[in-house]
Amino acid sequence: TLAKIKALVSIAAPWAGSPQVVRVLFSGAEMVSRLIISDAETRDFARQLSGAYMLLPHERLWENHTLISVREQSSSQSASSSSSKGFEEYRGRTDELTKLFRKIEAHAPASASGMLRAFRRASAIVDVWSAPPVPVVCVVGAGAPTSVSFRYCEGWP
Repeated sequence: TLAKIKALVSIAAPWAGSPQVVRVLFSGAEMVSRLIISDAETRDFARQLSGAYMLLPHERLWENHTLISVREQSSSQSASSSSSKGFEEYRGRTDELTKLFRKIEAHAPASASGMLRAFRRASAIVDVWSAPPVPVVCVVGAGAPTSVSFRYCEGWP
């Protein structure tokens, strides 16, 4: 209960979301050491975590930024996204993330089932623009590069 919470201390919190989460849900790449768990295992595990969808980039800040680009399967432009030099591009808009999750679910129904449902559920309860009802202390690092976009040349599995 809130009566027992004096403050929220966040360390490098992605207040408006992180493009890295899109990458993890798409491929599992570089989230955990590959010596411990494979990218595919990381990806499949992350897709089951409700919290991962709460960390997705928020539309109000990321709507015009390309978060992920995937090589198109055919020479024709994909109907699900804009195209740039043979790549499907997905920006931080809710409708484009919805299309991306639909496509992932279609390509990998066993491991991706429920992604769209989890994304919609998280979007309905997360409001990144409202402060928590307790004092907030933010600890932010400096000098570490922040990834804002990822490109996959292999295309869809």
